[in-house]
Amino acid sequence: TSLSQATQAALASDRHLLNTDELDHIEAALASLTACAVQNDADAIVAATQALNAATTEFAARRMDSAVQKGLSGHKLTEIG
Repeated sequence: TSLSQATQAALASDRHLLNTDELDHIEAALASLTACAVQNDADAIVAATQALNAATTEFAARRMDSAVQKGLSGHKLTEIG
């Protein structure tokens, strides 16, 4: 699924933003979604997608914070806006 691919790409570039438990939780949710997709069980895919969304919410926020910090690095507040 596209969510699975996006999550894998995010992990490839920003895995360092996660602790071991968080990474394990996301990887388990990814594995569950993959298994449901292989079984082609629509209800299970919806549930696994929701679980992966929940597992990655904090990761997404950290990625956004990191991107904003990089974008603002070296700039004065008066230069923004």
